[in-house]
Amino acid sequence: MANVSAADAKLVPIWALAGLLLGTALLFLPESRELLHLWLTRHQSAHGYLVAAAVPALLWSRRSELRSGGNRWVGALLLMLLAPLFAVAKAASVSIVAWALMPIFAAAAVWMAFGARAAGAVAFPLGYFVFAIPLIEKLAPYFQRLTALVTAAVLRLIGVESVASDVVVSVPEGTFRVTETCAGMHVMVAALATVTAYAYLERLKRRETSLLVLAGVGVAILANWARVFIVIYAGHLTDMHSSLVRNHFLLGWAVFAVLMVPLMLFARRLAERAAPPAPGVAAAALATEQGAVRVAVALTVLALAPAWGWVIARMARAEAVPAVAMPRIAGWAGPIGASGRWTPFFPGAAMQSLVAYRAGADEVEAFVAFFNAQGADYKLVGAAANVGGEDQWFDVESRSLATPAVEEIVMANELGARRVVWTWYEVRGERVLDARLVKFKQALQAFGAPARSGVVALSMDCGIDCAHGRAVLARVYADGLADLSAGTDKVAP
Repeated sequence: MANVSAADAKLVPIWALAGLLLGTALLFLPESRELLHLWLTRHQSAHGYLVAAAVPALLWSRRSELRSGGNRWVGALLLMLLAPLFAVAKAASVSIVAWALMPIFAAAAVWMAFGARAAGAVAFPLGYFVFAIPLIEKLAPYFQRLTALVTAAVLRLIGVESVASDVVVSVPEGTFRVTETCAGMHVMVAALATVTAYAYLERLKRRETSLLVLAGVGVAILANWARVFIVIYAGHLTDMHSSLVRNHFLLGWAVFAVLMVPLMLFARRLAERAAPPAPGVAAAALATEQGAVRVAVALTVLALAPAWGWVIARMARAEAVPAVAMPRIAGWAGPIGASGRWTPFFPGAAMQSLVAYRAGADEVEAFVAFFNAQGADYKLVGAAANVGGEDQWFDVESRSLATPAVEEIVMANELGARRVVWTWYEVRGERVLDARLVKFKQALQAFGAPARSGVVALSMDCGIDCAHGRAVLARVYADGLADLSAGTDKVAP
């Protein structure tokens, strides 16, 4: 980063910085609205408002260090390089990537307008926005299993018979499932957001900052383990009658608050050990940068990414929605109306159909849904899309079959009923089983590929042993549903 002498240095005007941040939020308005909706409707993400409010506060805390200087062309290059990445995320509707790119775009715009020195000054405050994004929640499945294992082990140490199986902890009095919420990711975010902000404001060195972050992670994990242990132990002592068994959200935050006291005492100790910062050029001695034109140019270049996303979305929505003719199959009655016991949930699909086929006592239901675009509320993979329905059936086990090429899922509902499902995706007429590959193929829409994609699912009720259900699905598949297409071209072999 280039050095700027006291004579040459100029302060970045606060109005210019505010304009760049506001301009970024407005240019990415669909992503901003989607994130706001997430904060409003999902209690695990409700802290997003506090994080968003903390960003300008952190910037203001070091406003005297917001000085122009260094190269600017790298910022412009970064804006142009990030545009196709955003377009890819937009085409596949990978919201978390689009959200994560927003503070990077803002920092790159500052870089282009006022140089590398200004970009460095805003790097942490803008990067702090990542705590408002449900990024760390992707680790929840691993922490669910770890929490179950540790809790069961501690219970055994104090003489309580307990067994951990995946994310389930069983004691003689009942069974507890460590859900995604119980993985403690919201507590982890709270701890990391607190300690990193403290380290920044106190200007801790890298070593002290690393120690504090590690301590924060440890406190978050310990607080969550303690909460789960207390809930299960309370259930054990009261034969599952304790109110904590049903409602323990506030308990987690209470335990976390208690453990934060020693953590912040440790943070204060680290701050006392840190050397005072070297004196710099007084802000009062610096002229203020005149940056109206620079801000306007930077926002113009920044607009390339959302404009690209808007164009591909318009092109996708303009694609015609082909009809799906559910075939008649020799030896089977149908297509007829489905029973309604199984209703796959794919909100926002351009078209969908659910029918049944019957042969004697056997009844198979066939579902097909087609999308001509991907968005926040209409996704083939992700969000609320679920072949088991909306909180209707949950997966018990799944496996990929080679012949036929389908994903087999055994599902169950709250009443204990079981169902076997054969399903596959289609993207532009090609059968795909891996959801990640679906996202990759959808992303190619950013470079002109058609956006058509869909899902096909065949399903049948089964008892404890789903062998008969599998045999029936294999028969109806071979008799006429192998070529059932999700409104796309002929299925690739």
